Amino acid sequence: MKEIFGLLIIIACKLSTVFALVKQMPPETPWDTVFSIIRSQFFAWGFTIFQFLIFIFFVQMQIFKNQ
Repeated sequence: MKEIFGLLIIIACKLSTVFALVKQMPPETPWDTVFSIIRSQFFAWGFTIFQFLIFIFFVQMQIFKNQ
């Protein structure tokens, strides 16, 4: 379980780095603006899902400690 959690953290860090680099690129055409909106939406969703996974992980840890 801990290995999976560590892997999730590494993936999330890599994704956030990629998104940070992508966001720094200046938009040149209307399509770039559309893509940047889509990217920001995906980033928000990804972050929400990651927070949810962390929450589930800690709930499972509490259940495991109580047994």
